[in-house]
Amino acid sequence: MEEETPQDLDNERIDLSQFDAITPGNWEIIETPNGGIHIWVRLGDNAHRHIITFTDSLGEQVKKIERDVADMNAIAAVPSLIAQLKICYEAIDHMKEALLEQTNTNIFLVQSLEQRDKELAGYKEVAETAGMYQRCCDQLGNEDDCICPVIKCVNIDYCGHDSTVMPKERFQEWRDDWVCTNCLSDLHDEAQFDSQRTL
Repeated sequence: MEEETPQDLDNERIDLSQFDAITPGNWEIIETPNGGIHIWVRLGDNAHRHIITFTDSLGEQVKKIERDVADMNAIAAVPSLIAQLKICYEAIDHMKEALLEQTNTNIFLVQSLEQRDKELAGYKEVAETAGMYQRCCDQLGNEDDCICPVIKCVNIDYCGHDSTVMPKERFQEWRDDWVCTNCLSDLHDEAQFDSQRTL
């Protein structure tokens, strides 16, 4: 009969609650002077509780067969194996929860970015069609994504200046509007400038 491999085993978890009533404590393997073997839990210096006992004759036979020794060691390790398996199950549950949370976060981010791209694409199309905006910097981290408002000199019909032909730094705010530095340098005061406005 072929032995089962890990791939053949059921993926369902072992119900560890069925082992809740096992004898608590560290299970030890003790050999008696006459050849017998005990698996027990030490309760004190002179006290112990038996789990499994192999008679003298059976103990001698068990010690001669490698498989039987391995089985005996496996039996003695049961409490430790169960405790370690519980820790593994808890770690798996924790990782699943963290993975689910991260997956939900990633889905939210992707959806948010997709919505942002749609809104930005529509905004850019309308703005560029209206000639109100220009791509001029990397304000959003990518030049293709940047839409800065076109700044127009209030006297544009006279000077022909806006931020598509002149750096934005050469415009100054003036009465809730913008004026280019060229126009400002040609004017002596706001009254004279106001008289020359073409808008």
